[in-house]
Amino acid sequence: MNDATLYDTSMLEEAISQSVMVMLNLTEGEDLADALKMATIGALLAVLIMACIIGNLFVIVAILIERDLKTRPQYYLIFSLAIADLLVGVIVTPLGAWSTVTRTWTFGVELCDFWISVDVLVCTSSILHLVAIALDRYWSVTDVSYVQNRTPNRIFCMLGIVWLLSLLISLAPMFGWKDNDFYRRVMEQRVCLISQQISYQ
Repeated sequence: MNDATLYDTSMLEEAISQSVMVMLNLTEGEDLADALKMATIGALLAVLIMACIIGNLFVIVAILIERDLKTRPQYYLIFSLAIADLLVGVIVTPLGAWSTVTRTWTFGVELCDFWISVDVLVCTSSILHLVAIALDRYWSVTDVSYVQNRTPNRIFCMLGIVWLLSLLISLAPMFGWKDNDFYRRVMEQRVCLISQQISYQ
C-alpha cells in the first residue's frame, strides 16, 4: 500500500512538472528550478499588477466620491495621473508580464505595435503628469497669485498638453518611425521591443 501511495505521488509530481514546463514553454533539458523561478516571477508580477489596478481605482473613486477633492482643480491632475497608471496596470503590464514569463511574444506584429504605442502613451503621460503636478506645487508655493488663478480651464490646458505630447510621441512608430529589424524581430525572434532607432529613443 505504501508503494502504491509513493507511485501515485510520483506520477502526480511528474504531471505537475510537465504542466509547468509546457505552460512556461520549457524543453525537457531545462531545469525545473528555472521553471519555478519564472513561476515565482509571474506570481510577483500578478500581485504588482493587481496592486496597481486596485490602488489607482481607489484614487479615482475617492476623487469622484469626495466632494472636497472633486471641486479642487489641482486634483484633476491626480485624477488624470490615476487614469494613466490604471491603463498601465490593465493593458501594458499584463502583456509585458506574460512576455517576460513565457520569454516570447506570441501575439503578432499588430498587437506588438499597438502594445508598444499604448505603453509609450501611458508611461510618457504618467511622467509628464508628475512634471505638471510638480510645477503646480512649485507655483503654488512661490507665487501667491497662482492659487487664485488656478482655474479648471488652466488645469485642463495642462492636461491637454500632457496627453497631446504623449500621444504624438507614442504614435510616431505606428507611422513608420521604427527600425528596419522590427518586423523580423517580432516574427522570427518573437521579441516585441520599442523602436531601436537612436533618433526615436
